[in-house]
Amino acid sequence: MNPHRQVRLLRQKQGITQQQIADHLCMSRPAFNKLENGKTGMAVEMLQRIARFLHVPVSQLLQAMPEPASTAWTDIDLMLETTYYYLSETKFKFVAYDELTPAHLALLATKGFASREAYEDTPLGGRLYAYGPHQVTELMFYTFGMSTLFEQDLVHSQEWKQRYQLFKQARAAGLTEPEPEVDEQEYFVVFHIGLEMPDGTEASVQLAQRDIPDGMDEHEALERLILKAGALDGYIGAFSLTGYDPFSEIVTSL
Repeated sequence: MNPHRQVRLLRQKQGITQQQIADHLCMSRPAFNKLENGKTGMAVEMLQRIARFLHVPVSQLLQAMPEPASTAWTDIDLMLETTYYYLSETKFKFVAYDELTPAHLALLATKGFASREAYEDTPLGGRLYAYGPHQVTELMFYTFGMSTLFEQDLVHSQEWKQRYQLFKQARAAGLTEPEPEVDEQEYFVVFHIGLEMPDGTEASVQLAQRDIPDGMDEHEALERLILKAGALDGYIGAFSLTGYDPFSEIVTSL
């Protein structure tokens, strides 16, 4: 059973409509219908969000993933990524602006985040981590014992191998207290769009809200994009606040 079918069966069993889960995922109902029917891919983060909404463990969806040979992720890589997403959403904390020390403010000033407005302009309302990526990876590699996966050469992801090497170097140097970590993410609204092309394929593109001409909303922008790309049709699949992802084409001009 593939994960798309697993999602559909769990949703139907709980009496949840496509519209209800699409609203939770910030997607249109047609876009979720395509995802549920396997016409679009299911990213790691999406698996995590759907599992939480359906109140089931992620493993219940991961068990239905295709064999590693047919996906860019191995089971181990996928487990690391989903664990990190879960811990980041439940563990990440930021220092309140009024609690920043002069040293903190000096550090933030070098990155352009010293003002209250710039500091608090994030989904979680902060830039300086009180509990951040370093602590999460420490929790995974040391407390949870996931370092064994690397020592047994079971991890294929180069990004995760690099994270583990940095973790080992820090521990070897006795750096149990990391330098203050600053969230330097540029937050802005990006619409993730699917275009149905004349040859039967689907192209995935990203369009930032800030690049939509004044006086035009995202739906009007979609219509213009369809014409510009020579597509038969298109839809806004989802939107995010965390800027572009590295996986699909970025459109900056209509």
